[in-house]
Amino acid sequence: DAFSDIEQDIGSHHIYGSLEEVSDKYKYSHRDFNFYRRLLDLFAKGQDLSLLADTKQATGNGWDLDKWKFVPIAHRVYVEQPDIKWYIFKKQMQHRSVERRTAAGCCGDVELAAVLQEAGVNITGIPGLYGESLSWFEWGESKWCEPALSWHHVKAHDMESLWQFETQRLADNETHYVYCALFHKLVKSHLASTRSDWDNVSRDRVYTGPSGLHGEEDRRYPLRSKWGKLSDEEKEEQRVELNDEQKKDIESYGTYTKETRWDELSDEEKETS
Repeated sequence: DAFSDIEQDIGSHHIYGSLEEVSDKYKYSHRDFNFYRRLLDLFAKGQDLSLLADTKQATGNGWDLDKWKFVPIAHRVYVEQPDIKWYIFKKQMQHRSVERRTAAGCCGDVELAAVLQEAGVNITGIPGLYGESLSWFEWGESKWCEPALSWHHVKAHDMESLWQFETQRLADNETHYVYCALFHKLVKSHLASTRSDWDNVSRDRVYTGPSGLHGEEDRRYPLRSKWGKLSDEEKEEQRVELNDEQKKDIESYGTYTKETRWDELSDEEKETS
């Protein structure tokens, strides 16, 4: 099965909507779905959805939306085909507590891992199942004989190189491949003993706030909030994630501390974080 943000047909293939199981409460009001609502609007008007790829027409972006897809896709596939021994997801039961946790969390794969752990499913696939691109992989002889099963954040030129590599192996009646074969075919020829003006991806400058913390979107910052200022609905959502220490703070001081993304803080809150 193939999933995407919007259910549609492409040629003879039916593409399922990956967000169908998410409740309307989140899809039509939560900030993470700003990008999704913009997609729906463009789709309804018959416009080119790829126009959003290089713009910021929606307040939220694809990364905010991405984290909501993992658990719904896994659940839908399992419900439709529960007897399959292994499920292979390329990229990528929605209980309401999962939605609340996803809304406060950073990443869909983290939420899926938490659900699997709660269900008693303990598996690991490193280094075969790798979560980054070829350029980020730490090549070394300790991984030479491990099968290379997946990549993430793959650019178009890398995807084409992988496709040509795999197509040739199939033509030679080869099956899976290991990191050693991939290194010698796609990486080794690009290495040089010296290289001028190369970029090691480090940042030349890093700006920090008074606390010394980096102002990055994905970092989490402790924010102390007054419990009484929350609406009943917000309190209900927060109670699911409260630990014992937070509950004691609410009882004693009427406040609690939560982890918040930098871009979710107000200017005043950033000054004190």
